[in-house]
Amino acid sequence: MELAGLACSFNAFTHDARTEFLASCPVGALPALLELEARRLTDPLLGVEQTDLDRVHRVVTQERREHQVSGALAVSDAVLLALYPWRKKPSLSAIDPTLDQSRAFAAQHYRPERSALAIVGNFDV
Repeated sequence: MELAGLACSFNAFTHDARTEFLASCPVGALPALLELEARRLTDPLLGVEQTDLDRVHRVVTQERREHQVSGALAVSDAVLLALYPWRKKPSLSAIDPTLDQSRAFAAQHYRPERSALAIVGNFDV
C-alpha cells in the first residue's frame, strides 16, 4: 500500500450509505497524500486485483458475522428496515463480487461530487 510507504496509519469503514477512509500521516506526507486521494477519486480500484478483493471480502464478511453474533447489527438493520421498507437486508454470504462488478459499482458510487475530504493538522496552506 502506498500509504504505508508514507509512514501513515490508515483504515476504512463501510456503512450502509458511505465508506470512510481514514489516514494519519506525518505533515511532510501531505502532498503525496493529496495525490493519492485525487487518484482514488478518479480510479478508486486502481491497482486492485481479484485476489485483493477476495481477501477484503473475507474480512468484511467475518466482521459482519461477528457483529451479527453480538447483536450490534440486529438493531441497526431493524431500524433501517422500519425507516426504509424498500431497503433489502444485506446478505454478504450470498455476494461474491467480481473485480468487474466492483469497478462498475465504484464508477457509479465513488464519485468526486459525492465525496468530502477533511484535512486537519499543523501545516501551512
